[in-house]
Amino acid sequence: MKIKFIDNLSFNVYIRKEKIKNIDIKNINEMEKYLKNIINKLKYIYNLTIQGFYYVNVYIDKYYGIIVNFNKDRLEYYDYFNGQVELNVNLKETNFLYKIDNIPIHLLNKMEIKRIDNDIYLKITKELTQKEFMNLIEHTEKILL
Repeated sequence: MKIKFIDNLSFNVYIRKEKIKNIDIKNINEMEKYLKNIINKLKYIYNLTIQGFYYVNVYIDKYYGIIVNFNKDRLEYYDYFNGQVELNVNLKETNFLYKIDNIPIHLLNKMEIKRIDNDIYLKITKELTQKEFMNLIEHTEKILL
C-alpha cells in the first residue's frame, strides 16, 4: 500500500492486486468494509486525522489492482461526525497508463504504446510476471487513470 497526498483534502492510496486477491472489489458493500479498514490503518500507522464525509473513487485495473482516491467534503459537520468517517463510494473499471521515458523493449509484446501531449505512456495488454511488473513500476513517472 502506498499513499500520495494531493492536497489537504484529498489523497490516493495505491494497492496492488496481490493485496486484494481475497476481496470482491466489484461488490460495493465488501469494498466499503475494506476501505474503512484502510482508513483505520492510515489513522494508526501514519497518525492521520481522517474524519468527516469523503467522496471515494475506486479505480480498478485488472493488471495493477486499485487506486483509491479520497476527496473530503469541505463542509464540516462537527456534531454529526465527531471523529467518524462516512464514505460515498464509486467503483470505476479502467486501464491504467504508465508514463515512462524509456520503453522497455522486452515488454513490448505485452504493452500498447500511447502518446499523450508529447509524453509516452504504456498500457498493459497481457499479464506481466511479478518481476516484469516491478520493473515497469520502477521506471514509471506517474500512473494516469
